Formats: sequence, structure tokens, C-alpha cells
Amino acid sequence: MTPKVLLIGGLLLAVLSALFVSALAPVVAWATVPGFVGNILPWLVGGAGILAGLLNTSRKTKTALFTLIGLVVALTAILTQPFNPAWLSHVLFFVRVFFAHALLSAAVLYFLNDGN
Repeated sequence: MTPKVLLIGGLLLAVLSALFVSALAPVVAWATVPGFVGNILPWLVGGAGILAGLLNTSRKTKTALFTLIGLVVALTAILTQPFNPAWLSHVLFFVRVFFAHALLSAAVLYFLNDGN
């Protein structure tokens, strides 16, 4: 399985998890907990992100790391806005979980390979 397919699959898993959680989360949780982490879905999305980061062993890893850092920061900034609808907060939460874990594992591999 190529890293691009795994990346797209992880993003699809993140969006589907957000839609699933949005439908099942109690109304009280919508306003207080983006992503409604009272279930196993964030763990599955995070695990998919770690796997995607581990399989990203291309020569352009340094560029990918900077891109993912920017993406995670941007998603965090958008998520903290108080006027987002609940469904958008859930989607942003799960996509951020996926990319943060992909960044974590890719950065650890990059560090262990002495920047190569």
C-alpha cells in the first residue's frame, strides 16, 4: 500500500469518524468537547496517522514535516474559533488528530535517521 493511498484512507477515516461522532454526540458535548473523545475513534484515527507517518519514507520527508507542522497549527487555530458549527469542529478535530500523529512518527523517523 503506497503512502498516498494510506494518507487518503486516513483522511477518509477522520472525516467519517467526525460525521459518526457528530450524529451520536450529546448536545452538551458539542459545545464543550470538539471531537467528543468519549469513544475509541480518536485512537483509531491517531493509529492510522502513526502508520501513515511511518510509511512516509520518501526523500522529501523534510518538506513533508514542515508542511504537516503548518497544517496542524492551522487546524488548531481554526478549531479554537468559538463560532464554528459543531460538525466542522468534529471534522477539524479528527483531521488534526490524524495529521499530528503522522507528523509525530515521521519526525521520529527523520530524527533517528540523522536527518536523511
